[in-house]
Amino acid sequence: MLAFVEEPSWLLQLGSIILLDLLLAGDNAIVIAMAVRILPPKEQRLGRLWGTFGAVALRVGFLAVASWLMAVPLLRAFGGLLLLWIAYKLLTPQHHGPVRAAGKAPSTARLRRFAPATTCASRSRSSSSPTCR
Repeated sequence: MLAFVEEPSWLLQLGSIILLDLLLAGDNAIVIAMAVRILPPKEQRLGRLWGTFGAVALRVGFLAVASWLMAVPLLRAFGGLLLLWIAYKLLTPQHHGPVRAAGKAPSTARLRRFAPATTCASRSRSSSSPTCR
């Protein structure tokens, strides 16, 4: 049942997963700090706690969904083809019309909610990332 613990590389793999997760969670801490800096001290503490809890909950939820999706047949192949199409679109010259001013900037809270999702999504695309498989 716990045969993976007997392998010598198990501890190294676990350490690399933890290190990657800590490095990629740093952006969450920066966004939380920027979001709560204008609040009173008591609300700053609550904002940091709820922001951290929300980030962890979203990361676990998206990891579960991504793990479930990886079991869908041919989804990885379709994802690879989609990435090739995106790469083609990025590398070929595009002729755009005049640039318009953007609408309202997204709120910090909305950005904060989706930061773990984009982090996990970008890690799940690479084959070397064991945390979002």
